[in-house]
Amino acid sequence: MDFFLNPWIVGTGTTVVAGLILYYLFGVGKTTNKNHIVPEETDIQGTSRQKEYEMELESFRNDMVRRGLAHTSIRLNGEAGLRTKYGILAPSAINEIELNVDGTIYRLTNQTNNDKYERAKIDAGPDATSEQVLAHYDKLGGYVQYQDGTKVDNGLFWSKEKKRLEVKKRRNEFLKQLREITSHPVIVSSIIIILLAILWYIFGIDLSHFQ
Repeated sequence: MDFFLNPWIVGTGTTVVAGLILYYLFGVGKTTNKNHIVPEETDIQGTSRQKEYEMELESFRNDMVRRGLAHTSIRLNGEAGLRTKYGILAPSAINEIELNVDGTIYRLTNQTNNDKYERAKIDAGPDATSEQVLAHYDKLGGYVQYQDGTKVDNGLFWSKEKKRLEVKKRRNEFLKQLREITSHPVIVSSIIIILLAILWYIFGIDLSHFQ
């Protein structure tokens, strides 16, 4: 009994008990790993970095197109630099890319590729469909296979896309000419007079209301 009443024993025991209470109840003395990152935060940071990379890559490619450097090594080196900057892995080999066009799977290979797939995506535009990208890849002489490995004859996709582009071009030219014609004040006045005459002749509309 005298042992437990010893002031040294009492002091030491009291200190230990107080320390345990402070540690477990209030966290006093606990250390945290400053290098530890919560997984959710890592995912958010990775997604944000990926978006920044994609935005800068798109801006860079548009700049290359404006400067006529889309198909040069300058663009390729610039894109490689951006991947290094953001820690992005290089794209997969082209023979791993499959495009779905109207339910049919087409596979692009590295054979005689010469970066044609990347060039085709730029030529087709940022909003192009898989079929349009495939058509521009076909235009460049890219090697296309069916899913079973059978080669697709060159020109199959580009001939269809070429017709579509020609129709679009003719339509745009027609609309441009129509805008130029209808923007002339004399022609606009003549059209109005002709329309009023037709209304009077066919429907007998009293044109005095337009005076």
